Amino acid sequence: MPTLRRFASPIAMPYASAPRKFLIGLALYARQIELSIDRTHGDWQGLRQFYKPRPQPDDLAVLLLQAEARNRSRWNLLQTFMANRPVPERDRWMMARLLFDFSAILRGYEPATDDLYCLRYCLSQTTSIFYRRLGMRRRLEKLDLHHFNRTGHLPAGKEINTIVGDDWLRL
Repeated sequence: MPTLRRFASPIAMPYASAPRKFLIGLALYARQIELSIDRTHGDWQGLRQFYKPRPQPDDLAVLLLQAEARNRSRWNLLQTFMANRPVPERDRWMMARLLFDFSAILRGYEPATDDLYCLRYCLSQTTSIFYRRLGMRRRLEKLDLHHFNRTGHLPAGKEINTIVGDDWLRL
């Protein structure tokens, strides 16, 4: 049975930058997970069904780590002065670890309450770092994002593909 690890080890390594659209989509995906976990109320089967047609978190974690490895040499001084500052590698590794942890839940692991609180809190903090580094914190935080067990009297939220575009997974 898969286990849920509480913390990823922060590894201080050089900066690099994956494609901006991918990082925005990934940050929104992490926010969607956070909102979905909050509204799960023990309905793990429903959560698994909700994420079945969506990109799988372990695939996104691998894409994130591969994109960073490919783009490491492309960082230049001009990008330093642009709005999209690079996300530190320790935060990218943390995001990947959290995505792997959520993937364990989708594969059948039912976490303890403390693990769930920790996962949700860490997702919130890491997503906030991504938002700030992408220079879009206020805009992204205010988006009405579609998530699991959304209250019925609210209009349907926006899907990630609608916000970022269908090609956000193409690196």
